[in-house]
Amino acid sequence: DAAVMDDHGTDGVRSFGMPDVPHGDETVRIYWKIDLYDTDGLMGPEVESDPEQTIRILTVCLPDEY
Repeated sequence: DAAVMDDHGTDGVRSFGMPDVPHGDETVRIYWKIDLYDTDGLMGPEVESDPEQTIRILTVCLPDEY
């Protein structure tokens, strides 16, 4: 498997990956990441697993856009 994953969350949840994705006749690597914020969108929540105080933002981009 060509995908690279790292554990970044305090509870071991995967929050970053670099999978290789088929695109036509070639393969393209993309980056994805999930950032966790409090409900004000300013900083990390006190309890990441509590959906009442956590906003999750998914970002997907090409490596040269990061």
